[in-house]
Amino acid sequence: MAANQTIINAAGAAYSPAKGQYNISGFVNGIASVAQGLVTRKKLIGQRQSSAAKIYVKTDNATLQARVDGVTNQYKNFNINEKQMEGEILKIKEDNATIGRINKLLVNINKEGLALNGGPIEEAWYLGVKDGSLTDGAQVRINTKSGSFNKSTFYEYDENGVLLMLAPSGEMLPATEVEAMVEQMPTRKLKEKFNLKMRDWQNDTYGVGKESQWGAKKVSFVGAVIQDIFKDGRDKSTMYTSLIDNMAGFDVTNGNNVTKNFNWHDWYLDPKNNALTADQKAEYDRILDGYDEDVRDRAKGIVLKEIMDGDKSLMTDVKNFITQIADYKKPEEGVSPIPIISEKTARTGFQVKGKLNKSDAQDLAIIGSLEQSIVDVKEMQTSVDIGKVASTAKGGKIELVRGADDEGKETYYFRHDAAGKKDKEGNIIERRLSGNFVLREISEEGYQELMLKVIQEAGVAFGGDGSIYRQYETHITKE
Repeated sequence: MAANQTIINAAGAAYSPAKGQYNISGFVNGIASVAQGLVTRKKLIGQRQSSAAKIYVKTDNATLQARVDGVTNQYKNFNINEKQMEGEILKIKEDNATIGRINKLLVNINKEGLALNGGPIEEAWYLGVKDGSLTDGAQVRINTKSGSFNKSTFYEYDENGVLLMLAPSGEMLPATEVEAMVEQMPTRKLKEKFNLKMRDWQNDTYGVGKESQWGAKKVSFVGAVIQDIFKDGRDKSTMYTSLIDNMAGFDVTNGNNVTKNFNWHDWYLDPKNNALTADQKAEYDRILDGYDEDVRDRAKGIVLKEIMDGDKSLMTDVKNFITQIADYKKPEEGVSPIPIISEKTARTGFQVKGKLNKSDAQDLAIIGSLEQSIVDVKEMQTSVDIGKVASTAKGGKIELVRGADDEGKETYYFRHDAAGKKDKEGNIIERRLSGNFVLREISEEGYQELMLKVIQEAGVAFGGDGSIYRQYETHITKE
């Protein structure tokens, strides 16, 4: 990115370097001052007029009429013939048509709104036309020996009969050239296609396991923006307006429901992208923070355009920006959903229908194995000895052990796998998941209390309403 050098060059033209680095404060302060003047003037004009049709350049102006009078007088004085007179009148009609087209362009700009990437000189000219300061009464009194007359300072004909107009640069240029300049003034409408494409991308969702679907849409999205809308940078006005005039950026949400804002201004001027140094960026932010938001945005627009115009690798930066927006929606890898319609658990008939992700499938397997271990023991014809393992769950990692009898009734308890875990005296080291319970006569309430405790100890997370734990709790406690 050549942006940093552009800033340095612009600042260095008027300000001295400090310790090998240019101070950009003068550059930014100057732009902010211009932006404040433009915004203030626009607000004052807005208070006086609201209709788009009120902006126009007069077509019945004295300059054109004087030209008509001059041509007809030349004919009357036999300085030109009739054919020449008709040719000159036709040129004046064409001049009038040119002014008419400029009128329509200005009305359109007023209706759609000048974009933030519009040049400040062009905007000042446009506002001068809008409030009439450049056109209404823009005349000077010329005194000659043969008399006095008013001369327009906005229009004039040169010695070759070419209609000249006051251009944004302050020069008197052919009206057709001024028309071309006005035609190039960017309006907010230029960003509509880009905004629509961004809205579509914001609404797209790509869940776990949708990498291929996301990848295909990413190629389509980036290509549509870069190639179809921006024309690989050839449609400069559309590209600049789309990036600069969306100063608030776009909020993009990924598959984890985490939202991040992407806006060109912050991304492009981030020191990580080499646009400005960290010190320059801090000074830039400090200066602009002292202005109202609308002034800040206008100043940012001028700065961005200035930097982008001097950036020889601009398209690379633009592609990286759009690609990062696309990449933010990339689904997580390695957590593929497992399509399962579960079998009913052995004791309560708990079943989950639909697709489960890996974590939920593991939770369901734990519950199923615990219930199966209880059913296996209840169906045993004889009991195992006290202290022995009667059944296992969770692939052997949980054991259902025979406990001491309680009033002649056999009891059991769950513990973590104790194989090989003994203390110095040779006693088995236990990590129990439950207290003793009379398995063959356990009540429904007792079972509910037991299982909801044991499954948590076994690794089934409590979770929210949609979790396996919650679904199982609802299933075994329903009447």
